[in-house]
Amino acid sequence: MEQFQIKNLYNLEETIAAPLFDGAVYPWELLPKIGTYIIELGGSLPADKYEKRGENIWIAKSAKVAPTAYMNGVLSAWKAENVYTKDKIEQQTSTVN
Repeated sequence: MEQFQIKNLYNLEETIAAPLFDGAVYPWELLPKIGTYIIELGGSLPADKYEKRGENIWIAKSAKVAPTAYMNGVLSAWKAENVYTKDKIEQQTSTVN
């Protein structure tokens, strides 16, 4: 089962979700934590790039969402250029300071 361990599947240096993986060995151990994590992360997303729709739903302003789409629950949707990696956040922070 070693091939299914997080350390063998993911590069945690490339995600802002790295703290979610703390203390876990296998990805399925994270399932109960994902909803809470998205809620915490959603509150920290830049408002100029993300729109909050509903209680716990964040959509990238550049994402195309069909007018008939139904979104419910905890959700974060983005386009590839709006994915925030640790390096991208650090880069943006350093240009602001």
